[in-house]
Amino acid sequence: MRYPDSGGLTPAARAKREQVRMQAAELFAAGVAPWLVAKQLRVSRKSAYAWYRAWQAGGLV
Repeated sequence: MRYPDSGGLTPAARAKREQVRMQAAELFAAGVAPWLVAKQLRVSRKSAYAWYRAWQAGGLV
């Protein structure tokens, strides 16, 4: 099911999620493994590895 409002998140929740992704990028740059980023930021490993792949490709997380 698709949601017209970005997965049902409020603007505040989207901003918080963006902040978490930026923290993940900082951790990746510091050499922290994706599985550990997931644990530290309390997100799924699937998300952390997807962000890591995006970060490696030169894009923002």
